[in-house]
Amino acid sequence: MRMDVFSGRFAGQIILVAFLAGCATGESGRPEVRHTGGGQLTLRPARIAVIVPPTGDAHVSNAYARLDAETDRLFKQGLGSRVVERSHLRAVQAEQRWQYISPASEETTVRLGRMVGADALILYRIKIPELRERMFASEGTPLSPVTIQGKVVRVETGEEVWSYVVTVEVGQSRRQFGTGGGYDPAVWQAVDRGVDAMLGAVAEAVNCVQRQCEPATGKRR
Repeated sequence: MRMDVFSGRFAGQIILVAFLAGCATGESGRPEVRHTGGGQLTLRPARIAVIVPPTGDAHVSNAYARLDAETDRLFKQGLGSRVVERSHLRAVQAEQRWQYISPASEETTVRLGRMVGADALILYRIKIPELRERMFASEGTPLSPVTIQGKVVRVETGEEVWSYVVTVEVGQSRRQFGTGGGYDPAVWQAVDRGVDAMLGAVAEAVNCVQRQCEPATGKRR
């Protein structure tokens, strides 16, 4: 058990170091990153469920899978939280889709959590430039930014206890023909950078629950 806790802390620190190393904006060849929110995670959940919206985009799906798996690992190894099995989450997909259209009511959040037996829900949403924009963008034209939102909701009260938003400037379009409609490496580089930043913030919040500290991300604007 002690080894699991140590491994969780060590892994979380690795992600955090990578995140802090990449926070500086304007790095040569790397997209600019802005982030808001964060702060202290005000609960230590015994059982969590990570909720991501459905998507037909393979690249976004892979990004969600990475957020899902790494979040599971951080909470499980860092805080000893149990993780709801993926098969148990299918029942909440209809409500979860509504979750991202408008703010969740307390009743809805409680119902979602109770359906899967969790006391905390961790929700992510990734927004990328629309397919039409990517398809018709001229070479070198700036694209809309990539935005990744994450939040933790306490099931008992429906209260949002932690939230974080990462915005990554995509920069100029570098669309590659013959690799799938609308594929642009600049967009997926921005998505990867945003996922790195989000996981760094989550790792920092988890580590601060362990140390009972105030994370630095809560002071950024």
